[in-house]
Amino acid sequence: MKKRNNFFWLCLVVLSLPFASCQKDQFPEGAIASGQSMQTINDVEAWSWSFLSRLRSFHNGSYYTGPEIQCDMVIPAYNYGNRGGAMFSFSFLPSADYPADSYYYHYVAITNVNFFLGKVGDYSAKDEKEEAIVKEAKARAYFLRAFCYERLLSLFCRTEDPSTPGLALVTSYDPAQRVSGRASQKEVYDLIFSDLRESETLLRGLGLDGKPSSSVVTADAAVALRARANLTKLDYSSAKEAADQLITGGKYVLESDASKLKKMWHDDAVSGELIMMSFAKRPGEVPNSNSLFYAYSAANKLYSADWYPPQWVIDLYDAADFRAGIYFDEQKVSGRGGKSKIKLIGKYPGAVDLRSDASVPNATNRPKLFRIAEQYLIAAEAYFKLGDEAKAKDRLNELRVKRGLAATTESGDALWQEIKSERTRELAYEGFRLRDLRRWGDPVVRKAAQPGAFTYVDNMADPVGNRHEASDPHFVWPIPINDVLEGGLLQNPGY
Repeated sequence: MKKRNNFFWLCLVVLSLPFASCQKDQFPEGAIASGQSMQTINDVEAWSWSFLSRLRSFHNGSYYTGPEIQCDMVIPAYNYGNRGGAMFSFSFLPSADYPADSYYYHYVAITNVNFFLGKVGDYSAKDEKEEAIVKEAKARAYFLRAFCYERLLSLFCRTEDPSTPGLALVTSYDPAQRVSGRASQKEVYDLIFSDLRESETLLRGLGLDGKPSSSVVTADAAVALRARANLTKLDYSSAKEAADQLITGGKYVLESDASKLKKMWHDDAVSGELIMMSFAKRPGEVPNSNSLFYAYSAANKLYSADWYPPQWVIDLYDAADFRAGIYFDEQKVSGRGGKSKIKLIGKYPGAVDLRSDASVPNATNRPKLFRIAEQYLIAAEAYFKLGDEAKAKDRLNELRVKRGLAATTESGDALWQEIKSERTRELAYEGFRLRDLRRWGDPVVRKAAQPGAFTYVDNMADPVGNRHEASDPHFVWPIPINDVLEGGLLQNPGY
């Protein structure tokens, strides 16, 4: 566990500059001292790109594996070294790396945003071009802060019960400030939606409404995040309104061709269904790796993973569903019983241009931050909860048919189960499962490995048949102990 000073995130302001756009001149890597951080338009622009870099860093890697390994869609390998074992067995403490790191780094980003917003007014733009740069930088800052608070709410708060505590709410930069208590969920959501309104207004004023596969924050990305936040908040009316705004706008189209969807996921190809995909470039602007899900040894010519999909997940995809051949990859692996072929999580094999050796998969792909497929699923769930089964079925079937499936004719509880199953299929291993199960009130139930894969997995880490109800305290992650002891933040129950 990395040692951190109490509330260090409140005074930490690091401006990293490795993020560049193919449309902009690259900035050298480095940092700007806080007292000199807004003297030129280049300083403002550097902050602006750093916000995009931070968004990229909050995807893939531990930000996906942390929530996923706690849930029911993975089983640990026999030699996984107990990496994430406490999360998997629902026995983790406030010092556990996944919760502590996620809390810490999101608050570091919030602190940097607060610093920037407090300082950017010190710079006077010299012309319209500079004014546009300042406005876009502010839009990205507001968006990043909204993103961080929404992610933190989904992990550290019982969002399905708005009467329970929210988060430490920090909206300005003061290195001497200390958090005192947790704001209500309503107060945190009010800030999220206020920040998204500010971001969207600025972006639309700049003509940055959105386009498929955008590598920068757009107004459409703000709408997508608003839809996601409202679903987590259980504001179904607002969630379906935002999702439908993107669906009916016609800019983003679901892929119906298996080869194109595969290229989107495996090769980071531009796609009409991507609302936002992070920019990345070797060697200094590479995303987090998903190597705990998918790894390859060129020396041994064998694949491996710390976490494998159990059989029930693979069975969710029927023969007509072409996602199965994209999201899973049957490869030869080595286990206690020798070598055999089993299915790995294959959604992130690594884009060729992000590999040091093009022939060796490295599980490094550009994050797909927002996709229109998620919006269809948000709309389907929201319409169902609002009692409009016909519209829910329409949205669900639009996605199903595009993925090779027949339209469902189910209704009532059977339709609800299919909405949940489709969300599970489409968003597999993207870090959504924990928030979904808690929102639905569904348990984590440990199920069997793939047939023949028992020699490759550790079924004793949390044995088959074990059940963790959605009411289990560990469905909500713990507040780091320093913030509890020094800031008077109420700890979540059970820790």
